[in-house]
Amino acid sequence: MKIFYDFFKAIHFSGIFLGICICALIVESLLLLDLRISVLQFPFYFLCLCAVSSYYLFLHLYDKNSVYESEHSNWISQYRKRLKFLLCFMLMSIGFCIVKLSFLIKSKIHAIPLELYLFLCFAILIAIFYTGMQVRRMLKFNLRQFALAKPFLIAFVWAVASVTIPVLFSVLTTDDFLYSRQIYYLCFFQNFLFIWILAVLYDAKDIASDSQNGLFTLNARYPASALFFYFLLPSIFLFAITSMSVLLFQKLDFYKIVIIVLVISAAMIGLSRLIYRTTLHWYHSFMIDAMILCKAIVVILVLLKN
Repeated sequence: MKIFYDFFKAIHFSGIFLGICICALIVESLLLLDLRISVLQFPFYFLCLCAVSSYYLFLHLYDKNSVYESEHSNWISQYRKRLKFLLCFMLMSIGFCIVKLSFLIKSKIHAIPLELYLFLCFAILIAIFYTGMQVRRMLKFNLRQFALAKPFLIAFVWAVASVTIPVLFSVLTTDDFLYSRQIYYLCFFQNFLFIWILAVLYDAKDIASDSQNGLFTLNARYPASALFFYFLLPSIFLFAITSMSVLLFQKLDFYKIVIIVLVISAAMIGLSRLIYRTTLHWYHSFMIDAMILCKAIVVILVLLKN
């Protein structure tokens, strides 16, 4: 049992679990957008898994602004050398995937809509500058100093990764050059709101450390009750409305749509109330990450049975 527990904790702390989460969201978006899932897309999945995992692993290893709960930080310190080796392996895997896919991308890059290309480039720039290192050197400020900027930037990048990239998969690997722009933007906004809520909740355990480092997040600026009623609850309600709109395009039975949305929304409300307890330790971050995977799996299973 302890071996399983240690292995599971390693998957979570190393960032691999987040890579699995983004792959699940990508599959969900492909199904919601009625786009085909091709064997040629598997290198893209592996690329996304390695890219997300290596990015968060890099932040855990080198970002001095990030102060994690003691168990997380102690685990990172204990296995730092092995994690550096894992990071190098992921970066080499990313390079291999890019080289492998370069010919396919080159032959069909003209088919990529300009808006998708701009969204992707903007998301990559945000991910780079979000570490704070480059911004501090050039502009003398940190993007995470602004209360609304931190969850907004995280939500935008994840929405691009989970919705825009699947469309790029389809454009580059199949003949599905046409897709519903209306559903695309609804899916984008739905995932944006979903990650926005989780990003705000993620900062609940770092209020003292964020304030000490000059990162005045929403949790540091507002008490938990005010944050829940004036930010989280309206966002969850808007997420529920958007989710229902997206699922209606799949021609699901209305009662199924209501049940799915109510279950996910209720889980998010429960999480937003539970997350401020002081006895959760590292399970705080795990519950938020697990919420991403559970939401994607629920929607995928329902769409596959439809």
